[in-house]
Amino acid sequence: MRFVIREQDYEQLIAAGRLRYRSGAIERWRLTEAVDGFLVMRVDYDRRETAAASSTLMHLLLNPDGRPERLKLRHFAPDNSVDVDVLIDGSVLSVSRNCNEDVTQQELNLPAGFGLLMPATIGLALLVWSSRIHSRALAIELDEQRCFAPHNSSIELQALGEENLTVTGQLVAVRPYLIRRNGTECTIWLDEHGLPVRLEAENGLQVIEDQYVRHRWLNSDRILD
Repeated sequence: MRFVIREQDYEQLIAAGRLRYRSGAIERWRLTEAVDGFLVMRVDYDRRETAAASSTLMHLLLNPDGRPERLKLRHFAPDNSVDVDVLIDGSVLSVSRNCNEDVTQQELNLPAGFGLLMPATIGLALLVWSSRIHSRALAIELDEQRCFAPHNSSIELQALGEENLTVTGQLVAVRPYLIRRNGTECTIWLDEHGLPVRLEAENGLQVIEDQYVRHRWLNSDRILD
């Protein structure tokens, strides 16, 4: 797995996974706890063996309340290279983007109850996890087609009945969520930790977990209901 910022010795692993896409893409992620209750989610979204021929690395810092504070993203593709730095300070989101040496900076006022949606399956899972008691979620998305420019998005969530799925040979209790977003629908299956094991979309997208690692949650009274 490749990193924007490598793990430090003091970080403790909470969970990890590898999501395999029908397209041939692979999404590897690791969730660790750093100091003072802060969490770090690292993602390596590897599409080098697909038609996109790209890679996106992400480093998301979550505060002790589980809210995003900073996201660093690096994207590599045959026709462009993008570095993104997102900083959230109270109700203001600041974005600095370097797209092929063209630097832009933006500030957005955040709506109450917003979520930050990383362009990856684990990012969608984190948004659902933080919003699952509501039927709608407000999110700031990063649009890959526009050099990861931020934009507002409204997402509808519908919790479905609990199920059991076999994940890497073990039976796992999950809850699927139907998600309506940007005129499309998909279903994501989250385990008891709120982390993804499967995703299917009406456009044929299919994602399956094939490396399931879960450790006991640290400070579980803060993380879980």
